[in-house]
Amino acid sequence: MIETMTAYENYEYNMDLIEDMFRYVAKEAFEKTEFNVHGHVIDFGKPWKRISMSQAVLETTGIDFAKCSTVDEANSHLTSLSIDETQTSIGLALAKAFEEKVEQTLINPTLIFGHPIDISPLAKPMDSDPTKAERFEIFIAGMECGDNWSEQNDPMELLQRWKSNYKPEDRDSGEFHPLDYDFIELLEYGIPPTTGIGPGIERMAMILNEQENIDDVIFFPIMKPIISQANKEIYDISEDTNSYHSGDVVITMEEVEEFVMENDFQEDTSNITIRPILRFWKKQKKEENFKASGYIEIGGFLNNRLLKIAGYKVRAEKELNQKDELNKFKQYIEKNILDIFSKFIIRSKIELVEPLVIL
Repeated sequence: MIETMTAYENYEYNMDLIEDMFRYVAKEAFEKTEFNVHGHVIDFGKPWKRISMSQAVLETTGIDFAKCSTVDEANSHLTSLSIDETQTSIGLALAKAFEEKVEQTLINPTLIFGHPIDISPLAKPMDSDPTKAERFEIFIAGMECGDNWSEQNDPMELLQRWKSNYKPEDRDSGEFHPLDYDFIELLEYGIPPTTGIGPGIERMAMILNEQENIDDVIFFPIMKPIISQANKEIYDISEDTNSYHSGDVVITMEEVEEFVMENDFQEDTSNITIRPILRFWKKQKKEENFKASGYIEIGGFLNNRLLKIAGYKVRAEKELNQKDELNKFKQYIEKNILDIFSKFIIRSKIELVEPLVIL
């Protein structure tokens, strides 16, 4: 990981720092600035786009949340965008619209700033608009790649913000950190204006190594072979006694029931995870249909490797709605995959985890 803290600077200083860092690493470590990221050519040599969250939503949806005077008006805009999740403030409605409609469209490196203060408890409010925070996020190829801000160094303002957002039930569910009065006391002794960055290094490594899956770049013991090649040589272990075989296993949708019924897959953990991954393809020719293809990654089998089930596809003459198609894919999984696994998996809990959409 990497994190910096700089005194007497603000978030705009770190915008320059982040952009310079990506460009420097690309040139020095890879000797190029263009990279293929999820099917897009990204050039880190060009200046990054910088745009406020409200302006980005306006450009993408045509809706200006900055002109909303009531929460009801903001929620009516969400409804017009087919977002059926009522929010409790205009700022939360703006953030929801951005998350659902804008994030995946940010292909070239983009710095989104001016987040609602409602979702930025640790960030300092902007002098020009106290409802917005001195905060920015990095977006590349539709992915969020880092979160950064100017630190809120007013102890009483931070305490009040924490109290207004604090709910014991959120704390108990692990979604909100307990109020940290020691930190408030430290701030009372004084801290200069300070800004920090914490870019997602794994995400950065995935992008610069042109990898599709973040698991392929994470340095973590659970990702390593049970018996390494070095240990096989040191301890004179033959290949036959090594229970680890590299590489994920890929089967088709039609083969799932056969493989599960015949016990080809053994439960390795008490928790089996099923992640849907749906890719939407761009039309290359005018006469082509709109297309999407999906596969499923299942963890919990095969000595820490993934079981991938491929073969799901969608073809249509009109443009596909991402949310609708994702719901259809999840329903397909529940009917055709979960049902099969629930019949033959005895010891493990089966969990359908957050899906991934690739554009």
